[in-house]
Amino acid sequence: MYRGKLLDFYHNQFRESAEAEYLYEDSERKLAHKRLADYFYNQACSFRDGILKEQIPRGFSELLFHLKEAGKWHTIIACIKDPGIFDKIPPPQYNVNIDSGVYVCPASDALVPDSLSSIPVEQRSTIAFGIASAFADRARDRIQQAEQFDKPWKETAKYLTEHDIGGFCVYRDVFYSFIRLAGKAAEYAKYADECSINGNNSKAEFIHQNKDIRSFLHFIFHFGYEVTGLSHAIEDDAFPSYRTWENL
Repeated sequence: MYRGKLLDFYHNQFRESAEAEYLYEDSERKLAHKRLADYFYNQACSFRDGILKEQIPRGFSELLFHLKEAGKWHTIIACIKDPGIFDKIPPPQYNVNIDSGVYVCPASDALVPDSLSSIPVEQRSTIAFGIASAFADRARDRIQQAEQFDKPWKETAKYLTEHDIGGFCVYRDVFYSFIRLAGKAAEYAKYADECSINGNNSKAEFIHQNKDIRSFLHFIFHFGYEVTGLSHAIEDDAFPSYRTWENL
């Protein structure tokens, strides 16, 4: 039977029987996740490259989950580093609670720092810093997008609100997306530092390499309402990410 657009078992007992037959062992489940991860990743790359003309929403929405369950951490980093793939992944899948201006619930199986707990401890910090740097790259994209809007930004916001509501939504989402992505970068860097066996060198390097992100977040937290023309909520919204950076 179909549940939405997906073909599913009519009764849970059929599902349980199939899982017992084909997915009983951990190795069998991991192999199944790997096959699905490879399939969805190849789909994502084909769509990014224009080979696949029709977007496959399910592929992007399940990509990080299957990569995580398959232990393909370097591919996860590659997906986050690649804007052509990352920008199609629904934010709830990487534990962000806003999507196109709408507050949403993060996915129950979202990618979070604790997802890395299964990685051998000697590799965990390196992977976490890799994810942190990838999120920092995407946050930097949002800074660049913000800089493309005419200044003063407050006047741009006013004009878009009155004449182009769709354009205003794009403008607003750039800033809110930056806040979340900057927060993710700091969150994974903090986790990486806690797992590190090499002291604080990696953390110091990460902070130095991403001082522009920290600076812009500081700016939004203190002056977001006054400068962007968005509501006071943007400063409140920036506080958790700002605090995470300050606690690094």
